[in-house]
Amino acid sequence: MNLNEKNLLLETLVKGREDEMIQRYIVDGPSQLKADLALNEDQWRVVFDSLVFDHNMLYRCVAGNAEFFVDIYVKHGFTHLREVLDVVDEKYNTVLAMIFDFIAISHDGLFNHVLYHRERYMTAFRTHGSDFLRKILGIWHERYNEYWMRVLDFMLKTVCDNLFSQQTYDHGLKAFAEIFSRGRVHRAIFHSKLI
Repeated sequence: MNLNEKNLLLETLVKGREDEMIQRYIVDGPSQLKADLALNEDQWRVVFDSLVFDHNMLYRCVAGNAEFFVDIYVKHGFTHLREVLDVVDEKYNTVLAMIFDFIAISHDGLFNHVLYHRERYMTAFRTHGSDFLRKILGIWHERYNEYWMRVLDFMLKTVCDNLFSQQTYDHGLKAFAEIFSRGRVHRAIFHSKLI
């Protein structure tokens, strides 16, 4: 589509109806809205991008349904959330940074996500190191240092708890074996009638 076709499409479908289109997107979803407007994929992308970049549609959608989107983030991660919103292209990264801050930071989704997947992240942390984990979590910028420290603190406590639990188990097993050995009657093999 050339620029004139894009402008004509936006003029006829979107201009003056931005709030209505956003509400329909939130209520009906993108597939239904695209079908109702009888748009092909290229036309839909023009309308969608206009609503996203010029009218903040994604943020309004996520903010209006925060509990739902936080739950998706906690259980499946931000990559899955991008797929749900159909914004996997890099051109949406700036908009998504604002959504990430809203979900992961403002609604404490990051910490809950790490708690929910702690075993997986502990394995990644041990295997690939902290820089890898920080990138996977999407908090590599300096502005997330406070939250990264909180995640590291949680990881440290989890490792210490695991070590303490393992040591307690090992000591308990050793103590049980000693107590069991003391209470056992020791007989020579030739007196036990086994030979």
